[in-house]
This record gives sequence, structure tokens and C-alpha cells, in this order.
Amino acid sequence: MLAAQHEVYDDDAKVLQTAREARADLAQLFEADRLDEEAAKG
Repeated sequence: MLAAQHEVYDDDAKVLQTAREARADLAQLFEADRLDEEAAKG
């Protein structure tokens, strides 16, 4: 994420977009992890 933001550091809109994308990626990882844990329990 930091590398992506460094590439666009001079464009506020692009910095915000890369942050949103990183947040969405992280949310997907957490959801996948939660589903894996539920599958392991059940």
C-alpha cells in the first residue's frame, strides 16, 4: 500500500483511492479468515 501511495503522493484523489482499495482488500482478507475459522469449527 505504501508503495502505491508513494507513486501518487502528489495527487490527493489518487492517495484516497489507494487507501480505499487497501481498506477493501483488508476487509476481504478478514472476511475470508473468518469464513475459514467457521468452516474449521463446523
